[in-house]
Amino acid sequence: MALLHLDATQPVVLEGTASTIWELIDGQRTEQSIIAELDASFEDQTGQMQTQVEGFLASLQAQRLIEPASNTLL
Repeated sequence: MALLHLDATQPVVLEGTASTIWELIDGQRTEQSIIAELDASFEDQTGQMQTQVEGFLASLQAQRLIEPASNTLL
């Protein structure tokens, strides 16, 4: 999956878990509910899932590919 903000010069390519996270961002789920769904679907052997998801979402927000909704985080 490739994302491109209209002001950007290069797309962001999402594969694997990143693509799954993108599909979960729907304006209804909170960051914590996305993490909970990923925990239920993927084995978190390193215990880093929450930190990695938070970092990924922050990166998407910094690139203006997502923004906080009025009553949810995504």
